[in-house]
Amino acid sequence: MPDLRIIYTSESDNFRLDAFEMISLRSPEKGLLQGLKECYEKLKQNFPDLPQQVGVVTYDDFFKGLSKNMLKEIDNPQSSYMPLDILEQVLKFEEVDLDNPLDRNYAYRALGRIVSHPAIILDDRLINNPTVLYSQTIPDFIHIKKLTQGALEKARKLDPETPDQNEIKKAHVSELEKLLGVFSEFPTFEDLRKVYENVKKSFEKNKVSREFPLYFSPPDSPPSLYSVSLVNKIETPEFLEGLMELLHAGCKASGFDKVPEKVQEEIDSLKRDMFGETKRADTLDELLSKLPEPKTIITDLYIADVFPELVKRGFEAYEFRLAN
Repeated sequence: MPDLRIIYTSESDNFRLDAFEMISLRSPEKGLLQGLKECYEKLKQNFPDLPQQVGVVTYDDFFKGLSKNMLKEIDNPQSSYMPLDILEQVLKFEEVDLDNPLDRNYAYRALGRIVSHPAIILDDRLINNPTVLYSQTIPDFIHIKKLTQGALEKARKLDPETPDQNEIKKAHVSELEKLLGVFSEFPTFEDLRKVYENVKKSFEKNKVSREFPLYFSPPDSPPSLYSVSLVNKIETPEFLEGLMELLHAGCKASGFDKVPEKVQEEIDSLKRDMFGETKRADTLDELLSKLPEPKTIITDLYIADVFPELVKRGFEAYEFRLAN
């Protein structure tokens, strides 16, 4: 059984603290970490064996914004895994009547708009694929190939009356055969379907359902990796311990049994609630080395696309909706 557990959630930022929060939300008296603790309490209801240190893998705000904007450019998206949706829309034009010049022109324009989507252009796996690159011209290639095939069949049926006419026929047939061979090298919808099947396999490696909302960005988009501590611990700064000794001594000398309540509140506000302490990791290996068993990563991106080495390593995947 794989020793790594991936928990997909629609927004991983709910499960970590950013740099500002690490500084400003540490007072246990103010309870500002309560939202983070509630998120993990809900998560523990589904995963009671959640370890005291988990990983969080996500994109920064720039790439999340890019993902949202790219998704808006797709008509009626069925998922957030955009390349799959885009190629499915392209393959629908396989049913268009390519003998009709109006339908063929519409297909040309629509395909040009679809395959120029940023999710295709920014993905080296797709933009460098000739089939995808020239998919806009597939309807025209199919139509021209069909016309050439018809002309070739007609030429073969010619019955020349003289040797010269027979030589002309042979030359004509030969040229049409060469031309047909050239057109046979051009991409077709069948070729595009093979690309689609490869993209589908890449998606399936993430082990997440199509309808589950995640952030998609080209595979070379750098993610942010964090380790998050779930240890409930209140940390008292060293200077505060010395200050408390002085205050207690001063109160005793002044005839007070204890430190005044308001003073104590101010003192307590300087203590640090260490739950949710978030530390950045530079690499996936570094992050995994920090995680105890069962190693758990919470993510809102297609992690097998970003870290294909996880496919070989193996992992179990789960979907978690915080709103439930």
